[in-house]
Amino acid sequence: MLRKLSALFGLLLLAAVFFALPILGASEKHVASDTSESLQSIGGVQSNNLDNLIAAFGCDVPHDRAGGIGVVEDAVLGSLNARILRWQRDNGLVISAVRPASAAQLLREDGLELDTQHVWTVGGAGLITATGARGSCAYYATDDAAYSLFLAGADTDALLSAVAILSFPH
Repeated sequence: MLRKLSALFGLLLLAAVFFALPILGASEKHVASDTSESLQSIGGVQSNNLDNLIAAFGCDVPHDRAGGIGVVEDAVLGSLNARILRWQRDNGLVISAVRPASAAQLLREDGLELDTQHVWTVGGAGLITATGARGSCAYYATDDAAYSLFLAGADTDALLSAVAILSFPH
């Protein structure tokens, strides 16, 4: 019971980071001040080799060994320097990650609404979902980074099928 309550609290916190804070107008400066980590600029790295992108990003991302193409870029949220990885798999699934995790707002997909009908645990990670006319997205975070998994034009069942085969960092 305690474990379920802890998991629920974690998912509510994750929902707040991706949805409630931007809606309530939390300033980017306030959110960015939640971490002491500020990443040095790396410019940009583009590759069709996910291992190269993971090395440039600095921590693991949900993955399998399917083909795709991606980029790692610098980003800024308020006064926080962040790093974003975007990997588009050949099947259309876009895996995005941002470091530090407090910059999770940078991954939020516009036009999607929180879907309270679908809360998943995949690979030990608690995922919250958002859906809309554009597609479906699942979000989760670790201590090191925040992640989004977006499938354009898909419903949550199709998204779940696409992400079920991924290995998730914890």
